[in-house]
Amino acid sequence: PPGGGKIGSRLFTSEGPSLISTLTHRGDRVFLDLKYHDIPTVAAEAVRAAARLGTWMLTAIIVSPDPLASTKAIVRQLEEQRARSLNPAA
Repeated sequence: PPGGGKIGSRLFTSEGPSLISTLTHRGDRVFLDLKYHDIPTVAAEAVRAAARLGTWMLTAIIVSPDPLASTKAIVRQLEEQRARSLNPAA
């Protein structure tokens, strides 16, 4: 049966996004623990890229003059990616 696991920075750096794709395509849930910590737009784009890989859960560290705005930007990216994956023709 499918399982799941955590992928941290060392494993992700050595094996890359293809590992995430392989695991998610076989039905495993992947917790991508890369601790995204950057300016809001960059962190949001990184989260979007992780979502495209099928990541089940990830870690984002929000350090910003406006943490609520940063969090909303990340959530917006996730919602947009979810909508795209549910309706690929759009």
